[in-house]
Amino acid sequence: MGLAHDELRELLGVYALDALLPDERAVVRVHLTGCADCRNEVAALRTAVAALPLLLDEFEPPPALRGRIAAAIHPAPVVANPAAVETWPS
Repeated sequence: MGLAHDELRELLGVYALDALLPDERAVVRVHLTGCADCRNEVAALRTAVAALPLLLDEFEPPPALRGRIAAAIHPAPVVANPAAVETWPS
């Protein structure tokens, strides 16, 4: 997988997120051993990635959402209605 420098630079953000496919990750790692500019960019991107959770406020979901999720995971059992069962004449 021979990629041009510009193509490799486009992968650095995904690399910093640890979301590359294994073969792409290997190519980027090899490139980083010889490219200080890209190593610096990855370091900056990883710093930004590490800060992302700090940018979010805590969020408490509404109580109704918890109930809807629980109902979807554990649906109420279906109760058969004997009066609704048709019978064949004998």
